[in-house]
Amino acid sequence: IEQFFFDFHKKYTQSKKKPFEIVIKSIQENTPPINLEPSLISFFSISYPFTDLAELGAANLKEARNTHAKLFVHLYPKTSIEGFKYPIDLTERRPHRVGVVFLDLNDLSIEKHKVSIAHEISHALGAKDLFDRKGQADIPRGLADPNQRPLYPQAKGALMSRVLAVTATEFKPIESLDQASISPYTAKLLGWTEATKPKN
Repeated sequence: IEQFFFDFHKKYTQSKKKPFEIVIKSIQENTPPINLEPSLISFFSISYPFTDLAELGAANLKEARNTHAKLFVHLYPKTSIEGFKYPIDLTERRPHRVGVVFLDLNDLSIEKHKVSIAHEISHALGAKDLFDRKGQADIPRGLADPNQRPLYPQAKGALMSRVLAVTATEFKPIESLDQASISPYTAKLLGWTEATKPKN
């Protein structure tokens, strides 16, 4: 996951410095139950001390104030009754510099889990979702390369749209980070570029 971000950070900034380091914290096996109603925000205040699994820290301490963030990874068995309540992606407003991701323990696809974690890391660092309620990419911002010609099919999928655009109306899920890309719009939100809004 770090390599994925390093490669795209280098592409947009020409810098060989790592944008951040992932520091794994101790795993807590018994965490308080997550109450999804009325808001997941209550989860952060109740469970914050117990579910802190990963922390993003600046490779350069001088930059820590700008890049410090926390990511909560909640693992659950989807066969449980509560498992079906968890969203694929948190739609609530997130606390500043905090991300949360839910991973199904019954899904053994490590590559798909990496996509989910990278997606949420991007949220914690300032990126926004680039898909609509139907799960379709927000075009053109949700395209990995809005300047590709021909535009479709896209060679990769934008990480924040979670899908690869085959046509303007046909999409397929991103299955691994090898299929994913940081779009120009997301790079701007991450502070990696001052590029203007991509053209249609």
